Amino acid sequence: MPNQLPESLFEYPEPPQTEAFVDGVMQRVKRAQQTRKFILIGAGLAGALFGVTGAILLSANIGQLITASMSTTGPMPVSLAIIATVGFLAWLLADEPGLAQ
Repeated sequence: MPNQLPESLFEYPEPPQTEAFVDGVMQRVKRAQQTRKFILIGAGLAGALFGVTGAILLSANIGQLITASMSTTGPMPVSLAIIATVGFLAWLLADEPGLAQ
């Protein structure tokens, strides 16, 4: 063993893999990525479908609740307007560095 040259220690005992092997691995990786993408899209569409269906089923009840509680003389319209304004301003100014301190 001590008589071996350093170059011979770093030689491959067999030749490196062929281009066909590398191409096969890359094709399997691409196929796996496509499968993951299809699963994600399918799950997202199913979730959106359930969300829209739930919103449609509840829309009549929510509409009745809002219209019953919304009178022009009560505190509901004013409080909704204030909350909506504060929420909009918080969203609009969220990335202002001077306001975050």
